[in-house]
Order: sequence, then C-alpha cells, then structure tokens
Amino acid sequence: MSNLYEFDLKMLASSENDLVGVDEVGRGCLAGPVVAAAAVIDYKKFTKLSDPIKSLFIDSKKLSPKKRQLALENMSSFLKQSYIAEVDAQEVDRLNILWASLKAMYLAVNKVSSECLKPLVLVDGNQKIPKLSIAQETVVKGDSKSLCIAVASILAKEHRDQLMKQMDIRYPGYEFSKHVGYGTKLHKEKLDQLGPCHIHRKTFAPVKKLLAIHNVSTSHL
Repeated sequence: MSNLYEFDLKMLASSENDLVGVDEVGRGCLAGPVVAAAAVIDYKKFTKLSDPIKSLFIDSKKLSPKKRQLALENMSSFLKQSYIAEVDAQEVDRLNILWASLKAMYLAVNKVSSECLKPLVLVDGNQKIPKLSIAQETVVKGDSKSLCIAVASILAKEHRDQLMKQMDIRYPGYEFSKHVGYGTKLHKEKLDQLGPCHIHRKTFAPVKKLLAIHNVSTSHL
C-alpha cells in the first residue's frame, strides 16, 4: 500500500474524523482562474483497487495527462464527496494570488465539509484557510504525502486543464491548450504578439509590464 494511504490512516487513527483533502492549482499562471478541489474518500473501497490503479493516485504534477485521465476515470469507485471551486483572473487581481487561492480552497472545503459529520481538513501547503470554522491542519507538500490531498490535486488539475482548453477556443491564438496559462516561452511569445485578453492576470509582472509598455487600459479587458 502507498505511503500516501498510510499517512491518511495514521491521521484517521489519531483523530477519528472524516478527512477532507484540499489542494489548489494554477497559482503561478499568467492567465485563467485558480482552481481548488476538496475530496473525501472511502479508504476501504480504495484498498480494493488493483495495485497499478492505486499507483496512479499521487501528486498530480508527477502524472502524465494520460495517467491523470485514467486516475479520474477510476476515482468514482472510492470517492465519497468532492467539490471544485474557481476564482477567476479578475478576482485574482483584486485579492492577490495568495488570498484568491485561499478563497478557492475555502469555497471547496465549505461545500464538502457540510456533508461530513466530523470533518478534519488537510490543507496542502503551510497556510491555513482563514475563517474556516472546522478543524484543519496544514501539510507541506501534502499532495505527495496524503492520499486525499493527492486525489484533490488530480481533480483540480484535470478540471483546470479542461477549462483552459475551452479558453483556447474562446480566445484563439494564445495556445492555452498547450501551456494552460503558465508563463512558458510559447505563452509569452503569444502574449507579446497579441497582447493580453480578458482572462490574463493584469497584476502579474509579465502582463503588467506589457500593459505599461503599450499604455493599455485594463478596463475593457
């Protein structure tokens, strides 16, 4: 059995609570929303999966797109509850990325925890979620330590990637389906060529610098 599963079992043994894993994705992007997912899993059902399928449930960043899709397809067999929340680029600019990420996690956790009798939230990272009225613990690099956080990371990553593929159709030319909003060389080249669009984060340095150079108002974006 994986170390991630063992970590969660230890948490369950010490707290006797329902574990709610939460993770966010898209924090470092230049475009698109920050997305958070919260997940509650049935550990007994997880143990019934084959070893190759169990091995898919790790930090989403370590999985290829094909393996993430396979993980998502098999998740329904042991996923008890989940919720995905988005905070769009305009809200990221208004709040700043840290607070936008925490807001997305708050929204996801609040929805899922309402269905739990005695929830304990495991938050990926070192920042607790403000104003959360239920028990929570931070887990640094939690998506590589905790099974329920890893499941949440896969949910968030897949949701956001699919969303950015839709944005590629809505805002053609930026190649959003390839870089999903991250500040890659390709994205920066397209940004220089086309200028920012509605889903770009105007307070992020590369976008902000470009707007300043061209003296562009953000009111219409």
